[in-house]
Amino acid sequence: MTGEPDATVKIRVNEDNFQNGAYCVLMAKSLVVKGFGRGIVCAVGEHTEAGAIDKATRTTSGPTLLQKKLDTIAGQIGNVGITCAVMTLISLIIRVGVEMAGYLPCQCGNLLVCVEPEVCDPYTLAFSMKNRLWADLLETVIIAISVIVVAIPEGLPLAVTLCLGYASEEMTKLNNLVRRLASAETMGGATHICSDKTGTLTQNIMTVMAMYAGNTCVIAK
Repeated sequence: MTGEPDATVKIRVNEDNFQNGAYCVLMAKSLVVKGFGRGIVCAVGEHTEAGAIDKATRTTSGPTLLQKKLDTIAGQIGNVGITCAVMTLISLIIRVGVEMAGYLPCQCGNLLVCVEPEVCDPYTLAFSMKNRLWADLLETVIIAISVIVVAIPEGLPLAVTLCLGYASEEMTKLNNLVRRLASAETMGGATHICSDKTGTLTQNIMTVMAMYAGNTCVIAK
């Protein structure tokens, strides 16, 4: 279980030592070096220590920092697109209201230099295919929908995936196999990388043996 080569002697369980798992409990997926005996199965599958470790390693982690930032940017861009679409519809309503109230000539294309055409169909509320109001409204709705669709960054996730794939390929060339693309982002944002053998995991102790800084290697005494 720990990865250490030294074997641990197991003793017969009794009323005094049944709570001491280090001496009388055999962990799942551990190897028996020698001897024989009988035992009681207390847990199987994910309820064992080995099963809990496997389950923890298979569990997908949450979104990375880059993914959170991309979600924020995508949300902000989407809000800007929706705002522009709403403003487009509001501008049409104001434009129609001003013209129907008589403050603007019929079918005025430019508010600064407005020239009324010789033939113009004024805005009305009549439900008719010849009514210019419904045609302009439909065109404005199409423009608003187009603004929302264009504002959504559809190529952003693909670009990020390609960048992480390129980063993982470069890390593989350095003999660092990356199983998940998100790991390339995590390692790219790391400022300190500490490595040690299995004693770090089992004893929860890490000691600095050497430090490399400023093109100088300092050996700890």
